[in-house]
Amino acid sequence: MKFCILLLFIVKIVALANGFQTSGLLHLNNQNLKRSNDSIHEKVPCKSHFVLYERKRLAGLPISPEIDPEDIIIRYMYDGMAISNGRICLLSLEENTSTISGLQICDALRMDGVDLDRFYPAVYESKLSQGGWFPLEKDGVDRGLEFPIPSKNDVEECSNGEQPTNRIDVKLFRRPLQQDDEEVLRKEWLSKTSAYDQGALLAESMSKPSGKLSPELGYFGVGIVNGKTKENVGTLLRSAYQLGVSFLFTVGQRYKTQSADTVKAHTRVPLFEFEDYESFLKFSPRNAKLVAVEMGGTPLKDFKHPQNCIYILGSEDAGLPKSILQSCHEIVSLDCENYSSYNVAVAGSIVLYDRLQKKNDAVQMK
Repeated sequence: MKFCILLLFIVKIVALANGFQTSGLLHLNNQNLKRSNDSIHEKVPCKSHFVLYERKRLAGLPISPEIDPEDIIIRYMYDGMAISNGRICLLSLEENTSTISGLQICDALRMDGVDLDRFYPAVYESKLSQGGWFPLEKDGVDRGLEFPIPSKNDVEECSNGEQPTNRIDVKLFRRPLQQDDEEVLRKEWLSKTSAYDQGALLAESMSKPSGKLSPELGYFGVGIVNGKTKENVGTLLRSAYQLGVSFLFTVGQRYKTQSADTVKAHTRVPLFEFEDYESFLKFSPRNAKLVAVEMGGTPLKDFKHPQNCIYILGSEDAGLPKSILQSCHEIVSLDCENYSSYNVAVAGSIVLYDRLQKKNDAVQMK
């Protein structure tokens, strides 16, 4: 009996010892597994880790190219664009040069591809006016402005904390439309007949040796800046084609064929696609006025449509930014009864229909 009790006691002790070893192994295995999982997370981060890492890399200023500190930086933009999005060209100077002339600035702009026959430059003046754009020319003649180049002493003696830089900011404005003597004489002749007498205009054009159509026939284009709804773009293009548009364009968004454009207007009249408003300004016809369709302008019923013009519409929610409105020659708005904002396709169609209707009314009156 005592032997049996002793045997059972020994078996129990052995069992307890085995249990302790097993739990210890499990504990160690759990620790190893945890360490293994930690190492896996360190070596193979999740997708969100990559995103945070990329954002950190893209933060801050980008790497800037090495530019000779002696060179003058000319930062320029077109009217309607932000100076922060301006382009840069360099003006290298000879030794012992203390000033820069306006003609040198114009030469640098021409070398960079700026058409100064269509745009006139204005420089940013900050000392007397506290900030404003001062044209480099007056009535097409250079003003003879001189720009002093800051020396090292000027930089060291500057006490207001704003060190002078080797940069000149330039804004490019569209030149006003001009007419030569021949155009003035043609207008006098046309005033004796009818401004909308298509037969007389064609006859007058055919009488010229060149055989070209008279510019009095006029043309117009229409387009949307940063349009959001593609269906609205398709509807506007269709209506514009029906109402006699000469060309179409989009700014900021490429056009994709829409079911709303049942006549496929882009296959019947030219359709131009521009990445930004600056590219559009460079392309825009020399003798066409820019007309913004936006609230706060001349009421449509009182608006006189320019002979050659480009109608510009904004996005459905934001409309046209102030910078673009300032670059336009005219602003036309639509009357309303209850709500001031129209669908962009509807607004453009109404304006173009009004142009056609006023043209037909003028013919009937004559």
